[in-house]
Amino acid sequence: MATKAELEAELEALRREVKQYAKESKSRNSDVIPAKSADEPNDTDALKELLDEHGINAESIDAFKGSFLKELTDLQKKNPLVVLVAACALGIIVGRALK
Repeated sequence: MATKAELEAELEALRREVKQYAKESKSRNSDVIPAKSADEPNDTDALKELLDEHGINAESIDAFKGSFLKELTDLQKKNPLVVLVAACALGIIVGRALK
């Protein structure tokens, strides 16, 4: 087991290292992030362009969402046992994944 004097000496050495690192990081100018120019596209614009290339737009996403929710509602009404088993299986999978 380390003595109090050894721990204090190690703590002082670590403090010196932190101060030295802080001085070095202040002296470097590489930490500055360059600003985007006005002619560069935004991430949202790039995403919209990518979705448009594949024929997906906001209207088709809304239509898909509506039909998907309607099908899930109908499935719940027609086969509640299947929905219950699927929900339990999904819960087990998510629970195992988060462990």
